[in-house]
Amino acid sequence: MSNTQFIEWVRSFNSNVLQNEDDVETKFILPLFKHLGYPDNHRRGKYSIQGYQPGKNKIGRKPEIDQIYFSTEEKNKQDKETSLILIEAKEPREKNLTDAIHQAEFYGHFLEPLLLFITNGQHIHVLKRHRFRDNEQVFNFSVQELWNDSIANDFYNQLHYEYIKHLKLETIDVLTHKLSIDLLNAYKRYPDLQNQLVKGDFTPQTREDRNSFVFIRPTVAITCTLPIAFEEGNCSIEFSNIMLRGLTCYLSHKDILMLFSPGLGTPPAQGERRFLRQTEGNWFEARLGQTTVLLSEREASELCDAIDGVFQRYKANIVKAANILEIHEYSTVSIQNMIGFPLFAVDRWLWNLMKLFTELFLYSPKKSPGYLFSSSGMEIQICNKARRDHTLIWPRVDTTDTSPSGNSGIQILYVDPITYHHTIYHDSWENTKDQSEEPSFEQVGPLGIWTAKYTEKWLLRQFIPVIFDTFLHQSHHSESILKPLQTILPPAIWARYKKSGLTAEQIKTTMESAIHDYHKEIYSPDEHKYVSADPFRDNYIPFESIKSPKELAPYIACIETMFTNHHAQLNTILSNILQPYYASLAQIIRREEPNPLGTEYMKSKLRYVQRLRQAKNIEEQPNDLLTHEKILDYLDQQVILINHMDYEDKRVAAMLSRILSVALKEGVFDLQQKHLNTLIEAFKPLYEQYCFEAQFVENLFYEE
Repeated sequence: MSNTQFIEWVRSFNSNVLQNEDDVETKFILPLFKHLGYPDNHRRGKYSIQGYQPGKNKIGRKPEIDQIYFSTEEKNKQDKETSLILIEAKEPREKNLTDAIHQAEFYGHFLEPLLLFITNGQHIHVLKRHRFRDNEQVFNFSVQELWNDSIANDFYNQLHYEYIKHLKLETIDVLTHKLSIDLLNAYKRYPDLQNQLVKGDFTPQTREDRNSFVFIRPTVAITCTLPIAFEEGNCSIEFSNIMLRGLTCYLSHKDILMLFSPGLGTPPAQGERRFLRQTEGNWFEARLGQTTVLLSEREASELCDAIDGVFQRYKANIVKAANILEIHEYSTVSIQNMIGFPLFAVDRWLWNLMKLFTELFLYSPKKSPGYLFSSSGMEIQICNKARRDHTLIWPRVDTTDTSPSGNSGIQILYVDPITYHHTIYHDSWENTKDQSEEPSFEQVGPLGIWTAKYTEKWLLRQFIPVIFDTFLHQSHHSESILKPLQTILPPAIWARYKKSGLTAEQIKTTMESAIHDYHKEIYSPDEHKYVSADPFRDNYIPFESIKSPKELAPYIACIETMFTNHHAQLNTILSNILQPYYASLAQIIRREEPNPLGTEYMKSKLRYVQRLRQAKNIEEQPNDLLTHEKILDYLDQQVILINHMDYEDKRVAAMLSRILSVALKEGVFDLQQKHLNTLIEAFKPLYEQYCFEAQFVENLFYEE
């Protein structure tokens, strides 16, 4: 329709016919948008918001958008990409529309329309949404003011369908490549121009909705999809700089862990950030996923600040899952866009026997010995009678096994149902109206979702023994079972089985030889058997059970490896995390009984520390370290120094940790339990950081 027809309709409209909210919608809003050219088949009324989650312990129907127009009539394409204008209607008696505006803004976060239209039939508010800036007021006037031809023409020209549709579709990047290059060169010639173009106009805020986290600073905005359990997340980064508007940098889960983890809390110029490199002047080149951008000092600083905020939240989700699902004792491997945790290894024939067993009880409650099994692919799902997953186990060829027989080498991987369902059925959970069936951390326990530890114990103590007892204890099986058994079992075991079945002792021996503790054993091609992979691992004792200094040594050794990790490519570490650690370290060493070998060892290591301090021009009190007392004085001096530094040389931290580790293993101490507890609390944050990096970051470098 033309603007003339629109003006004619406006003049003929009588607001007195509006008695309630329904009248506002049917007698004002719908005719208004019809005369603005919006096709009725592009409209959705009472549109339920998908993905909305009520607060904890709150129930109720999902919120609905009164009316919303899209740029397409195809319902399966009516989404964020095509949403044009969201309408919130109120009854005529509701004079204050502030709450209605907030309500429309809230709904707008879910569908991201270009405009918000709020009215009670007597007054109109129109807001333009900006992703990271404050919403822009386009119109705010009474309906009667539309009788003014100038206002009505302006209203029509800015809101008619073709114009809004064009705005939604047109690219935001208004600069040509040549103009971008010219402006970049102008930055260097005219610093004042840089300040104008880099002037940040994003509205600083932090917001979170379910697994979406947004962190905004004036010049940069990061939108992050947080991982749920061990599902891989991702993020996108945008800048307010006019040079970079329309550019979105996308980063994967791997990018986030590898690029963002190192250098947290350090300023751009320190050179500790893997994704950032300082160029000439005060410019920084940022490598963000597949995109490289040139940033001013301010932009680089705000980018680092935003990344710190996002990464801490991202990491918190992973750590929460690790704690609840008890996976700290296990390494990690990638499998089909998920993370699996090797529990142990089995001979290949045993895995095939496990698969055969699950096929017999495939979702068959009447035959099942307490559990149901699903085996649609390579994996085995263990379910309860209600078909809710307890756990999933996945096979993976053991890369440490090079035995020619091929009978060894299947790693049994734990995959938790939360990660599995969010990865495999992500869209289903996002779009379902009832998400109460969705697996969650609240369901973790013996009757619900099993942890890695519980799964391992159940497999070893119940599942595998039942399999052996079912198949090998007797030999009078039906032909349908005997045929696959002959194919699966090694010849020697099959021969014994065919005679009269295996005795209980033979079953026990066969089972023990077919299962290998993946934590402690790897296959040795030289010895043709599994050998100890980490004999020191047995010495790890839970924190709450530690009673002697020697039991702390493995933890300190782990922390030392974190300081010497060559993948991190970092020279420094934030000093605040080291301050309680250094203080406890000095107190523990002071309680060690002096011995000549220990004193000589500490002297050699601390002289290296002195050379590092001198190279950094850090002033220290003269100390020749010739006596045990002088060594103790020097350690006390390190405690004082760390409290006056922002960053510590990682080589110094590694050397002091080595001194402590050796002392704990070999020294004699006069210590009470309270001293041990103090040290444990001091190094816990460092050990937790080590665990996170060892499990979720380190392996990514080996995949490159």
